[in-house]
Amino acid sequence: MIRPTDRRIETAASAWFARLQGEASETDWRAFTAWLEADPRHRTSYDAIEAAWMDAEDPASAWTAPIVAPASRRRTGSYWLAGLTAAAAALAVTIAVSWPQPAEQVADLYKTDLASGQAVRLADGSEIALNRATEVSVTLGTERRDVNLVEGEVSFDVAPDKARPFYIAAGDSEIRVTGTEFNVVRHDGGLEVTVRRGQVVVTGGPAHTSSVLEPGMRLSLAPGDAAARIEPVDANDAFAWRQGHLVYKNAPLARVAGDLGRYFGKPVHVRRDAAAIKVSGVLQIDEEAKMLQRLALFVPIAVQSDADEIVLNPR
Repeated sequence: MIRPTDRRIETAASAWFARLQGEASETDWRAFTAWLEADPRHRTSYDAIEAAWMDAEDPASAWTAPIVAPASRRRTGSYWLAGLTAAAAALAVTIAVSWPQPAEQVADLYKTDLASGQAVRLADGSEIALNRATEVSVTLGTERRDVNLVEGEVSFDVAPDKARPFYIAAGDSEIRVTGTEFNVVRHDGGLEVTVRRGQVVVTGGPAHTSSVLEPGMRLSLAPGDAAARIEPVDANDAFAWRQGHLVYKNAPLARVAGDLGRYFGKPVHVRRDAAAIKVSGVLQIDEEAKMLQRLALFVPIAVQSDADEIVLNPR
């Protein structure tokens, strides 16, 4: 027998599900999260409705609707981290798998040098922007869309297509989306993924795990790490390179050195006694000498540079 209280919860869950399929505002998402956390039965009822909806969809194309930050919030550069339901998170993890590509598909190759980047609009309406010293290949198939990030940095604005998921291979990691905006860096065996809009699933790495990233979240995986680190960030900072800037907020000097190495095309090392230095500021992307000079203005370092490498020493 269904009690009146249970029926009210089911009615409310159905109303929330319908409401969130449209143009939900930040206020909607905050109210939904509060309702979801108010009673364990709320989450159970909502998950059941969501699961039933997924079962009614075509299994080959079923995927959670991306959680999109409202346009007004995107203009201000502030993003709200919405909570995943248990069913949505489970679905995101379980279907992040690979399918074979038809043999006749041919990849389009894009490669930039140390002097300039490149913006590309793909045939499916997706847009990608390559930073300097970046190489990718793109294959748009009938069942899936694939990008192989060989090296460098790319920002993605993926056109939604539930029937053709969008995958990015980066070493032994794979990123899966259906329509979202995010930034990916692959350099010297490390990986960094920052989401500005929508939802991204990253699988693989040494631990062979799956991680669901939402707006304002960054996944970092350095060479030798046993597991990826996920942290909240201002996602706009990851896209600042497209306006010619690198933004740092209390970042380790080693992180800055890694970025400079990508732009200079040679390793930038940090002396051990300078490793504790933190960097906050906006560094203009320019020629090597000018970038190093500006860096030395707001952090206590001395720069030792030659044709093969750069060493950052404490000052």
